[in-house]
Amino acid sequence: MKYRLERGETWACPNANGLIFECHQGSLWLTVTGDPKDSVLTLGDRFCVEGNGTVVVQALEPTLFAIVDPKFASEMAKQRRRELEWRQSRAKGWNVLYRP
Repeated sequence: MKYRLERGETWACPNANGLIFECHQGSLWLTVTGDPKDSVLTLGDRFCVEGNGTVVVQALEPTLFAIVDPKFASEMAKQRRRELEWRQSRAKGWNVLYRP
């Protein structure tokens, strides 16, 4: 799921254990209850939540971020890999049949 926040806006997610936060645009400050370390994510950064705390994010500028469930991401990656293998096998067959 993707979320857009304007500068200064906050968003919270309880029981976020195992979720992955990805920054797609801008930058955001991220903190997890019970974790003394905070993080700042910028374009391309990822953060995996460990523990059942609540995650609070605040946009440091207009920001687009995504939350990924690793189980779902794993299934999507498998599907993409199968599709790529199928396309590659079709391309090989095409080259063999129609080689100039």
